[in-house]
Amino acid sequence: MIESRIWSLWKIMKDFDAWGLAMLFSHISQADQQAQLYILQGKRDDNVSEDFMEAFGVKGIVVQALHHAEASDLQSTRDRVWENGSFTLAVKTAITFQELRHQLEVLQECIQADLEKRHFLYIPPERIRWSEQLRSKEDHWQKIWHQFPSARYDSKEAAFCYSLERNTACVFHAMRVAEIGLRALARRMKVKLPKKKRLEWAEWQDMLREMNAIAERVAQSKAGPKRQELLEFYRGALGQFYGFKDEYRNQVMHSRKSYDQFQAASVLTHVKDFMSKLAERIDEKGNKITWVEQL
Repeated sequence: MIESRIWSLWKIMKDFDAWGLAMLFSHISQADQQAQLYILQGKRDDNVSEDFMEAFGVKGIVVQALHHAEASDLQSTRDRVWENGSFTLAVKTAITFQELRHQLEVLQECIQADLEKRHFLYIPPERIRWSEQLRSKEDHWQKIWHQFPSARYDSKEAAFCYSLERNTACVFHAMRVAEIGLRALARRMKVKLPKKKRLEWAEWQDMLREMNAIAERVAQSKAGPKRQELLEFYRGALGQFYGFKDEYRNQVMHSRKSYDQFQAASVLTHVKDFMSKLAERIDEKGNKITWVEQL
């Protein structure tokens, strides 16, 4: 079973054995042409000899076709050449040249029809970059997923959407990744919402309002390196989240705006860079990171 989500042209040719399929079509064509010559010689209703079967690989065609049918899940092809398929049974018994031509033509049509049900989308090289980064152990996504495991799904979806030219969907999933970071920072800042509302159900604006109030209280505390470092962290992160909210999150969540290729790439880059930096400070539960594991 082929399970990859995005394949290179080489992988398609390799996994679907494009060369083997081409050879199968060639063998079918050769056997069909030879059977036609016999028919033109007046042997239309003569039984096909074992010598002919051997010389033009008729039984081999059945074996080849069954291999490709099972490897690539070509159902109608398999129906023709499995153990009790019409073509298989025909070559095991007496078959005329006319019937052989018919079986070869139908088999070729079945293979073509099955292959026409296999669809592939061409992705330009410049759009596949984000999807390829997901597999790299050296990429920042690995660090992000290490600290924010629930961001894996949406970051992958964002990258795939970008590769497939679904730019607005890319922005949507990127904002979901950013929201995971927002809730993590809210936990780190020990945000308490009115009426004991849970952070998991809070709106961005409610969380940001409370987080901003906490940052202001930090600003009023005793001056010193620790306060300055914490204030820079909080204000820097909050500024990013306000930017995400006003420019992208509210727009995409309420169907107010659509995005093009360049905007989607910019958003994805921005979110990735921000989440990578956030992963150096906190994890998804809001715990402070005191060391970074080598991935």
